[in-house]
Amino acid sequence: MSSESEVEKRNVNFYTTLLVVWLLVLLNLLIFGQSIRFDFVAYDDGVYVTKNETVLKGLSDEGLRYAFTSGDAGAWHPITWLSHMTDVTLFGARPWGHHLTNVLFHLANGLALYFCLFKLTGSAWRAGVVAIVFAIHPQRAESVAWVADRKDLLCGFFFF
Repeated sequence: MSSESEVEKRNVNFYTTLLVVWLLVLLNLLIFGQSIRFDFVAYDDGVYVTKNETVLKGLSDEGLRYAFTSGDAGAWHPITWLSHMTDVTLFGARPWGHHLTNVLFHLANGLALYFCLFKLTGSAWRAGVVAIVFAIHPQRAESVAWVADRKDLLCGFFFF
C-alpha cells in the first residue's frame, strides 16, 4: 500500500506534468507557430525541396532509392529526404506544411526531453524547467524556422 505522502507526490507530479505539457504546447505555438506563415528560404531549401525534382515527386520508389543513395547537400541523410518527400505528398510544395512539420517535431522533442528527464531524475519541476528552456531557446529558431534544417530536429527526435 502507498503511504499518504506517496499519493500526494504522485498527484503533484501529475499536475506538474500536465502544466509543463500545456506550457510546452502553448510556448511552442506562440514562439514557433508563426513560422507556418513563412516562405521557403532561398539558401538551402531549394536543394532540399523547391528545386529537387525527386523530392517534389513525393514518396515513390524512385524517391526511396534517392533517399538511401543520394549524397546531395553534402551528406547522407535518408530520413531527412524521406520526411521532405512525405511533406510534399501531404502538403505539396506549399511552405506552410513543411514549417508545420518542423514545429511539430520541435514540440515532440520538447515533450520527449521532459519525459526523459523526469524519468531520469524523478523531479517534475526540474525536468519541466529544462524542457521549457530548451523549447524557447533562441538557438532552436534556425532548426524550426528553416525547412532545410529539419535534419537537426530529426536528430533530436530519434535521440530522445
